[in-house]
Amino acid sequence: MTAPTTLLVAVDLDESADPVLDAALTQASKLGGRVVLAHVVPDTALVFPEARVASATRPAGAPQEPLLLQAARTRLDALARRCTEAGVSCDEAVTHGDPAATILDLADAWTADLIVMGTHGRRGLARVLLGSVAEQVLRRARVPVLVVRVADHDAT
Repeated sequence: MTAPTTLLVAVDLDESADPVLDAALTQASKLGGRVVLAHVVPDTALVFPEARVASATRPAGAPQEPLLLQAARTRLDALARRCTEAGVSCDEAVTHGDPAATILDLADAWTADLIVMGTHGRRGLARVLLGSVAEQVLRRARVPVLVVRVADHDAT
């Protein structure tokens, strides 16, 4: 296996993105690779019309972009600045769909050599009810996956 040069870094919009990006930047810096920051908004989160906002840069008559996608772009811009500060080339991908399937599609589209993502490490009923995007990606990925354990802020 050759060293990965394109790392698809799938992140949430909360502080769990920080350790995931840290791990990716460590790998990218060592290998001279580039990072593609990716966030997938689940389609189920986009069903509410009040979640749409206007954009001054959109042509007249174009559909409004959901607020969640705009929030993701803003968060990824902040994470991309960290890449730049670390001297790592960075691109961004914000989209919507089924998170696991879309992460895998993005890895193919960007010709990623490595997927980096976080997991909350839930067990038992929480895992059954919430599912595990990381587990689905691990099972179906055609490239290696680096999974970073992140703090579960919902735990008491």
